[in-house]
Amino acid sequence: MGDSDEEDGACWEGASSSSSEGEVPVPLAEEVEIGEPVAKKRKKKSAAELAEAAAWRRSRVAIHQAQLVATCCRLRLASEWCGEEMVVEAARALVPAQVVSRLKAAARGETSTRGAWNAVAQALRRARKERSGMRLGSEPATLARHALRGELDASEAAQVACALALSVGLDARLVVGTDPVACRRGRSPKPGFEVWARVGDCGVDRRFAYVIEYADGAWADITGDCQGVVPDKRRLPKSDRAWWPRTLAALNGGSARMSTGASLPGSRGAFRDHPAYALRSTLSKRERVDQTASSVGLFRGEPVYRRADVQTLRTQREWLRHFRRVREGEEGPLYGIDQTDEWTPDPVGDDGSLPVNAYGEIDVVDGDPNLVPKGAVWFKGDDAHKVAKALDLPRARVMVGWERDPSASRLTHSSSARPPRPKRDGVIVAERHAPALRAALEDHERRRHAAQRDAHQRRQALRWAKVVTKLLSRARLRAEYL
Repeated sequence: MGDSDEEDGACWEGASSSSSEGEVPVPLAEEVEIGEPVAKKRKKKSAAELAEAAAWRRSRVAIHQAQLVATCCRLRLASEWCGEEMVVEAARALVPAQVVSRLKAAARGETSTRGAWNAVAQALRRARKERSGMRLGSEPATLARHALRGELDASEAAQVACALALSVGLDARLVVGTDPVACRRGRSPKPGFEVWARVGDCGVDRRFAYVIEYADGAWADITGDCQGVVPDKRRLPKSDRAWWPRTLAALNGGSARMSTGASLPGSRGAFRDHPAYALRSTLSKRERVDQTASSVGLFRGEPVYRRADVQTLRTQREWLRHFRRVREGEEGPLYGIDQTDEWTPDPVGDDGSLPVNAYGEIDVVDGDPNLVPKGAVWFKGDDAHKVAKALDLPRARVMVGWERDPSASRLTHSSSARPPRPKRDGVIVAERHAPALRAALEDHERRRHAAQRDAHQRRQALRWAKVVTKLLSRARLRAEYL
């Protein structure tokens, strides 16, 4: 439904009922005052509905992320194809010679770049042909054929313009504005993209969720540069928002440039979830500003910092999951990354000794198999510990976390009445002892199944004995008394 329909609907819903003909007055309840709004109770969602909503959100986030990665990969190919000699020759054959001369003069600084660029756009406009199913760029052979025939779509025209600008020495690059599928329910733009060539400033008439460019072998999010603001509600949710800069950094080999616009939020509350700026007073207890960070402005007298300078604080065990260990001497329940060092689990010694902690155990945080020491094997389950103990093998219990006694919470009606206890799962042994323990566990499993089968057969025999005894007793009683 369009905006006009929504406005008409809103006016219709807000219209006074006194204007309708044949109105029947309805008596008001005594306790309700005239003009008092009637609050509508929100229907509480069931567990199944909540699970369905969570599954829908996860699937949409996954599709959103996949579309971003695919767009980045295709943008790189389209940008690299602009440098092909076949494409450059087709572009020069398509654009008049005087336009190419103006571009060369702009590259030497003798004339305005904007005027020369407008001339290129006007020349390419005559060679445009709209086609259904537009894709992000075309390979060199297809691009050159469409250029010579004057059948370029919008993305191919951007490629030709970029190729022409690069050939005369101008700093040009391809830019794509994209709207992946929405991660939230409700009205949202139809998924799609638009491609254009950028020389100098970037400006767009339509606002996209992401504006990405590829230049000098790296991707950059320039949404803020082109639009002034970033439409956060059309991007990833807050809980998944850190995925995008991490992915850009991984694609670029460790660095990511994110442009989020220059405008500061207008209220203190807006700083809490803002992707670019933060205030110390709005940070959570698990966040803090980097000690080396410098402020970028003031908001009502309070320094404003970049969101990139905000550190996430974690506990010692949480840092182990990120393969970092808190340095000795650091105090506090939560620690920043500047209080940790890179860490890898100590390997098994040459003599087969296991790297245990002060309690003779090995920490495998949250059961992450990557934290198992090199040269060791983890056997899960209580049976593994019993069999290894029976064989008297060098072993170490595995601590995977903490748990509370469920019986204590039922008796005291409080889950925090008793402190949590260590949660253990199996044992770790050196690789040299793994074959013996594995064979013993298989034998133990066979004997356990055999014992269970014998116990089951004994129980069945006892049940049949009871049935036969009752039948004999009934037969005897009938014979005596009937």
